[in-house]
Amino acid sequence: MISPFLAKRAMCKEPELTRIVFCQSCGLRFFDRGLSETEASRYYQDYRSTAYCFERNREEPFYTRRAHRQIASWLASAPRRAALAAALAANGAPAHFDAVLDFGGGDGTLISELPCFERAVFDFSDAAPIEGIVRVNEGSRGLRPWNLIVCAQTLEHASSPRALVMTMAGLLAPEGWLYLEVPDEMWSNRTLAGSTRDRWLKWLVGRRRILMAADTLSTACRIVLGFLPPFGFIPMREHLQYFTEQALSALVRRSGLQLAGCGRNAVGQIYAVATKVIL
Repeated sequence: MISPFLAKRAMCKEPELTRIVFCQSCGLRFFDRGLSETEASRYYQDYRSTAYCFERNREEPFYTRRAHRQIASWLASAPRRAALAAALAANGAPAHFDAVLDFGGGDGTLISELPCFERAVFDFSDAAPIEGIVRVNEGSRGLRPWNLIVCAQTLEHASSPRALVMTMAGLLAPEGWLYLEVPDEMWSNRTLAGSTRDRWLKWLVGRRRILMAADTLSTACRIVLGFLPPFGFIPMREHLQYFTEQALSALVRRSGLQLAGCGRNAVGQIYAVATKVIL
C-alpha cells in the first residue's frame, strides 16, 4: 500500500494498493512501482524540514520530532564514522585517498574524518556542508575522478539502485573504491496472505483513521519485534528497497564492479566495499 503521506506529497493523489516483490535468489524485497523523477523531486523538497515533519506526523503519529532528532543524531554519530573506516580497512582499501565524494550524504559528516586531500558531498537536499567539505552538484560532480565514493543510507531510497551504482561507478577514478551501506530491515512474514487479507487492505484504503491505526500496529511489530502481523502491511514510504547481504553483493557485481567484501559493519548496517575494474 502506498502511504497516505507519500501519495499526497509525491503523487498528489489518494493512497492506493501496491505490492512488495521478493527475489528468491538474493532475498531483495522491493515495491512493484518506484517514484518518477518528478515524484521524487516533490517528495524530497525540504526533506525532514519542520514543515515536512509536521505534515508527516499528521498521517503517521509515530513520526515525531523526537524520532527525527534521534535519526539525525545517529546519522551524525562517531560510531558510524568509525564503522566506515573499519569496513574500508578490513577490505583492503588504501589508508589515504586523494579525493572522496559522499554521494547522498547530507552535510558530509560521515566522511569528515577520512584521511584525504579533498572531501566533497553530493546531495539532492539543500543541506549546507560542514566545514572542510565542498558541495558539488549534478553538473560539477563529474569534473574530476573520485578515488573513493561513499554512498550510505541512500540506495534504499532509489527506484533503480543499479542505475545509481552505475552512475557512481562512472565517477570513480581507475582502481577507485566504492563503499555502499544500507539498513538491515528484514522481517518475518505472518500476514496470512490471501483473498481475505486483500479484501481487508482494499477496505482500509479509504478509511484514514483505521488505516493510521493499522499502519502503527504493523510498523511497531515489524520494527520492534521483527515480524509483520496477521493482515499487516508495509506502506510504501521513502524506502523502496529492502536489502540482504546477498542482494547488495549481487548489485555490485551486476554493476560491473569487483566486490572486495560484504557484511554487517560495527553499527549493524549491511555494507559492501568494491573497486572499479580496469579492462
